[in-house]
Amino acid sequence: MELENIPDHLEKLSDEDWGKLFALIPIIESTEVFSTGGELIEDKNNPGDYTVTHEFCVPLVDDFVDIMNELDLIIPFAWSRWDHGNGIFEKGEYKDLDTITLLKLLTAFIRADHFSYGAGLASRFQDRTIEKILKAIKENIESK
Repeated sequence: MELENIPDHLEKLSDEDWGKLFALIPIIESTEVFSTGGELIEDKNNPGDYTVTHEFCVPLVDDFVDIMNELDLIIPFAWSRWDHGNGIFEKGEYKDLDTITLLKLLTAFIRADHFSYGAGLASRFQDRTIEKILKAIKENIESK
């Protein structure tokens, strides 16, 4: 899907479609740990050298990505060069942003996660960024 077609696509999503995504909010709110692993283990044969164990995300993280894919909400754009998105993330203020910008943030987190083997996206759940963005999207959709 092209970026210019996103507004039309979002308009065509039903309340039931959005409900799939928004149903994750209370689950996220009640979840305390979003991944396991990722510990540093010192190499017994080479003190000072460490190995990082693989990080495993809770199923909720995969469910979120599956729903984003199912609803075609992963927006195609040059996320790795989106400096404005980094600024938004650093501020951590999502309430007054439009839905497309919020979806671009989620897209960037999902895409970047491919390079961190699950650790990146889980950390965005852990620091409550995903929760805040989903709540902002829900507010935008419900205010229409």
